[in-house]
Amino acid sequence: RLAEESRRAIQVASVIGREFALRLLARLTEAGDSVREQVDELRSLELIYEKALHPELAYMFKHALTHDVAYESVVVERRRVLHCSIGRVIEEVYADRLAEHYETLAHHYGRGGDLARALHYHHRSAEKAAEAHANRAVTDHCRAALAIADQLGASVADDVRRRLNELLGLACFHLSEFAASGAAYEEAASCSDAAEARSLNLGAAALSHFWAHRYDTAQRCIGAARAVARKGGVPAGEALALVVRGFYRGVHDADIEGLEQDLQAAMEIAEREKHELVETFARVYLAMKSEWTGDYASAFQRAESAIVLGRRLRRPELIIFPGWFLAKARCCTGDFGGAIALLEEAYHLCDRIGDRAWKSRLLNTLGWCFAEIGHHDQARGFNERAAILAREIGDPEILSNADINLAMNHLELGDVGRACAYLRPIEEAVSIPGDPWMRWRYAMHVHHARGCIELARGNLDEVLASAQAQLMGAERHRAPKVVGRARTLAARALIALDRRQEAEHELREALAVAERIGHRSGVWEAELQLRELAVRSGDRARSEQHLGRARAA
Repeated sequence: RLAEESRRAIQVASVIGREFALRLLARLTEAGDSVREQVDELRSLELIYEKALHPELAYMFKHALTHDVAYESVVVERRRVLHCSIGRVIEEVYADRLAEHYETLAHHYGRGGDLARALHYHHRSAEKAAEAHANRAVTDHCRAALAIADQLGASVADDVRRRLNELLGLACFHLSEFAASGAAYEEAASCSDAAEARSLNLGAAALSHFWAHRYDTAQRCIGAARAVARKGGVPAGEALALVVRGFYRGVHDADIEGLEQDLQAAMEIAEREKHELVETFARVYLAMKSEWTGDYASAFQRAESAIVLGRRLRRPELIIFPGWFLAKARCCTGDFGGAIALLEEAYHLCDRIGDRAWKSRLLNTLGWCFAEIGHHDQARGFNERAAILAREIGDPEILSNADINLAMNHLELGDVGRACAYLRPIEEAVSIPGDPWMRWRYAMHVHHARGCIELARGNLDEVLASAQAQLMGAERHRAPKVVGRARTLAARALIALDRRQEAEHELREALAVAERIGHRSGVWEAELQLRELAVRSGDRARSEQHLGRARAA
C-alpha cells in the first residue's frame, strides 16, 4: 500500500540494517533531501521511529518482522548489489572513522559477495575486538574470515591465515576453550615458513593442549617446537617450549626439580634475547613454584614482576594467573585483605575476557581465604559457585578442590555428615588411576580433610594415619606449609591421646617450619596447641607465653 518511492526507501533501509542513518539512505536512493518525505511517511505509519540525533540522524525499524519482510521483498540479485553499494558508501562517508564500521562493512561485503573485502573487514574487526578483549567477537570474526579464506583459496596470503589463527588461538585460550586454542595455534604454525613464528606458535599450541588435558598432543607440540627452534636458530622458541615442558613436569609429573630447571633455563634465554612474552610466562610459573614450596618472598617478587610485564603486553592471562599466586602467598603470610583484593580484581578481569576456568579457581581461593579468617558461611558460598563452574567445565582438579573446601566448611559449621558426603567421592576418585593434573597436590588436601573429620569424630588413630599420609606427600613434593599443617593435625590427636611428649615434638617441628616460611596461620595454630599442652601440664607461665605468641601471630 506504500507509494513507490516510500516502498523503495524502506527496502533500501532494510538492506542497510535494522538501524539506518538518514545520510546513507539518501545517498543510496539518490533521493537527496526529498528522502525525508518518504521517511516521514514511514514514521507516520509507525513502521520506523527516530533512534538518534547525534552523531547523526538515524532511524530504526519498529518491529523486527517489518524489517525482515521489507528485506525479503528485495530480489536476491538486487540485494547483493545493494550490500556492496552500502559498503562503498560507508567507506566514503565515514572514511575519517572507518574503524567504527568494520563489523558493518564485513557484513555488507559478505552478503554482497565481495569476499576479498569481507575477509579484510572481518580481519580488521577481529583485531579491533582483540584490543578490547571482546574474545567471543574475536572468535566469530576469525572463523568467518578463515571460512572466506578457504573459499578464496591460494589468493589469500599465508601470513593473513597465520595472523587470523593466532588471534583465534589467543581468544579461545581466554575463553577457556583450550582444545580449540591449541588447534588454531597449530594451524598458525603450519601457515608460516619462518622458524620463529612456527616455533612460538607450536609452543603456544603445546600450552593450550596441556590446559585442555590433551597430554600426548601437548608433548608432541613441545617436541616439534624445540626441533623447529633448534634447526632455525630461534632461542625464544626453545625457551617457550622449555616453559611449557617445565609447567608440564610440575603439574602432571609432580617433578618440582624438573619444573625449576626448565623454567630457569627458559628465563636465562628470554632475558638474554630480551623476549618479554616468554620471560613473563617463565616468571609466572616460577612464582607458582615459589608459592608451592613456601618461598613467599620469591613468590611476591616473581608474581609482581610478571604482572607488570603482563600489563605492558596487554595479556590478561599474564595478569590473572600471577595475581592468583600472589594472592595465595599473601594469604599464607597473613595479608588477607590484600589477598582478597587481588582475587576480586582477577575475578572481574576473568568476567571481562569471558574466562571460566580461572574464574572457578579464583572463587575456590576466595573460599579458602574466607575460611582462613573464620568466615565459613561466606567461604561456603564461594566454594559452591566454584563447584558449579567446575562441573560445567568438566575439570576434575577444580571440582576436587572446591568439594574439599566445602567438606571443611561444613565441618567447621558443625555438619560432619555433609562434610563426609563431599569428601567421600574425591577419596574414591584419588584411590584409582585418573587424570594426573595436580592430583599429587589435592591428594594431600584430601588426607588433611579426612584427618580433620576423624578428629571431630574422635577416631584418633585414623587422624594419625591421615596426618602421616599428608606428611609423606608434603615432604616428597617440597610443600613446607603442608608439612606444618600435617604435624599440627597429628599433634592434636596426640594431645587427645595424652601422648604429650610426642605432641610437643610435632608442634615444635610445625612451628619451626611455619616461622621459617612466614606462614602466620601455621604459627598461630601451633602456638595455640602448645598452649593447650602447657594447660594440661599445669604450667601457667608457659600457657600465657604461648597464648601471647598466638595472639601476636
